[in-house]
Amino acid sequence: MNEEPSTADGKSCGRCTFCCKILGVDALQKPRGTWCPHCVQNRGCSVYETRPEECRRFVCDYLRLPEFGPDWKPDKARFLMMTDAAHGMIYVELDPQQPDAWRKEPYLSGLKATARDMVRTGRLIVIRNGQRTIVLLPDEEVDLGIVGPDEAIWTEKRGTAPFVQYRVSKVKKNDRRVVREASPRTLQR
Repeated sequence: MNEEPSTADGKSCGRCTFCCKILGVDALQKPRGTWCPHCVQNRGCSVYETRPEECRRFVCDYLRLPEFGPDWKPDKARFLMMTDAAHGMIYVELDPQQPDAWRKEPYLSGLKATARDMVRTGRLIVIRNGQRTIVLLPDEEVDLGIVGPDEAIWTEKRGTAPFVQYRVSKVKKNDRRVVREASPRTLQR
């Protein structure tokens, strides 16, 4: 039997069922951005004891990280955050009905501060609204549009401190820059 993922002290889903709408679940053939047929909104999963393994393993960053206070709970923030450590990304998955929720405070300043810390080490904040992808840098938003399954996100650092600039673009996965990289930034589907 697999262990349940751990959460920060005192945090629980409570009445939040946001992941049941935003995330895709392959085992249920549930696409991203649609409500799961087993979700009872504001209550939880009607098949909780027998839910798919991918649901059992998932823990959003609000639950996992103690620094996110109650304002960052997905059902209040209207977006869900999750870390992909293997590819150096934090995904911000948006509610299609409220795609600008992340631009409100305290979220925008918090996300920009995180982007500032992350980009120095080559990691990114990737904001997704359906198939549209935006990379948040400390001083700009780079709208990459749709990043296809044969594409990856490429980050390039130019200059030296304190005059460093970062450029982000999408490239084909077989691009020589991506092929050389040990862990290409491919998007989770």
